Amino acid sequence: MIKIIGFDFNNKIYKIFNEEQINAKFSRILVSSHSDTILMSDKDYIKASRLLGKLEHIEALIYKRFGYYINVGSGYRTPKINKKIGGAFFSQHPFWEALDLHFYSDKNLTSRILDKKRLREIYDFLCKYLDDELRQIILYKTFIHVSLNTNRRFVRKLRKVK
Repeated sequence: MIKIIGFDFNNKIYKIFNEEQINAKFSRILVSSHSDTILMSDKDYIKASRLLGKLEHIEALIYKRFGYYINVGSGYRTPKINKKIGGAFFSQHPFWEALDLHFYSDKNLTSRILDKKRLREIYDFLCKYLDDELRQIILYKTFIHVSLNTNRRFVRKLRKVK
């Protein structure tokens, strides 16, 4: 069960989203295995809306150019889930800033595009048309990772090696 609690900048709870509201708005960019409570600030809501808008923009471009459909393999992840699945320590997924995109040749999402040449064409296309709008576009073996430009700074924590 997904439960999202909204809070304002003073950390006062002002809205508790129910599952229907989440599914209506953000279900496409949430990792499906969520059972945690997700705390969502006003800022998170804006970023999630921006991420969803970027997904819709990419979908339109990809469909127009290639005729392919997109499914999000991974979008928002809680830090707990990000750690559990081996996500990068500085991953943008827990900040509503990243998507892992899978491409399909049919609307029912049954014929996944796994051909390296086709994925490379999609990657090159995204780099050409969206490079200024995205912080990262990374081609993996079976999907493409995209993340939004943000003002968030990454602070590396130094650890002692024993």
